[in-house]
Amino acid sequence: MTIDFYDGYRRDYGLVHLQKKHVRQFDHEFARASGFSSNMSVLELGCGNGLFLQYLERKGARDFLGVDQDAELRKCMPVTVANRFQIGDFWDFLSQSKGRRQFDRVVLFDVLEHFPAEKGSELLHRIGEILEPDGAIVARVPNLSSPWGPACQFNDLTHKTAFTPGSIAQLAEVTGFRLAACLPQVHSNRWKQAREQFLHGVLSWFLINPPQVWSAQMVAVLRKK
Repeated sequence: MTIDFYDGYRRDYGLVHLQKKHVRQFDHEFARASGFSSNMSVLELGCGNGLFLQYLERKGARDFLGVDQDAELRKCMPVTVANRFQIGDFWDFLSQSKGRRQFDRVVLFDVLEHFPAEKGSELLHRIGEILEPDGAIVARVPNLSSPWGPACQFNDLTHKTAFTPGSIAQLAEVTGFRLAACLPQVHSNRWKQAREQFLHGVLSWFLINPPQVWSAQMVAVLRKK
């Protein structure tokens, strides 16, 4: 019997609204990390409830699109971004877009870990075919170099590949990219963020080989070589 572990997800299709904490998070994980400006074209693969699409709208982006397979997701998106949502398979979309349009930024938030390493490398290669020469991929994945990362990685049976800064740099290398930056994820609560940074600073002082990134999830920015 074949089991589809995606069936185990609890899906809440209630409307989700962008809040200040989300803007702060995306400013750190996307805009500042990749050097985004509103005149750039942005593609998000695996857009989920459309929260990041709302962020792009808030930032004045004129050309952006989200792709996901679940048609029901449109129900939890505000009307203003629902028309930026395309239902479809990643591979089909990338094949159809090749030679027809290119993007300045491609976003993979909580996506890449769902693919085996070989499929992940194929995905990056295919994205490279629709990416502008000076474009960038922004990927957020669980961080297995951190002691807090395993809970994030192994709490989901659909996760296929575990990443560290070193392994995602290796994946980038074999697909024609370079790891331009590897950043920690920020918390929505500033006080918790400050306390955690203090703790990590103390631990780094004690350890011979502290993690490059301490947060449970990390944000990788990949650019073409």
